[in-house]
Amino acid sequence: MKYLFIISAFIFISLLTSSCSKEKSDQKDRSNQIDTQQLFDCNKSQNYDSTKLASKLIGTWRWTTSYAEMGGTTKADKAVFLNFTQTGTYTVTENSVVISLGNWDFKS
Repeated sequence: MKYLFIISAFIFISLLTSSCSKEKSDQKDRSNQIDTQQLFDCNKSQNYDSTKLASKLIGTWRWTTSYAEMGGTTKADKAVFLNFTQTGTYTVTENSVVISLGNWDFKS
């Protein structure tokens, strides 16, 4: 369950930021900080509903980094993948070993 929460949070943040523009190169490098206002604004501008967000999650995702306000940035030290299917199942693998599987959906 711990891995699912970490991976789900990572995917959610990735989805929110992947469709928004990056900072200009002349701005201060804040690569190890998360701008929560930017995340909120990006999410609001995308107008995601549960169906649209679910369609964006389908596929296989690789965990690369964890961000925490107080804990800083942690790079992945294992090959962790999370696969969401259209039929509502998920699988988490760590170094090619299934560590979690189950069903997923969005609740309103």
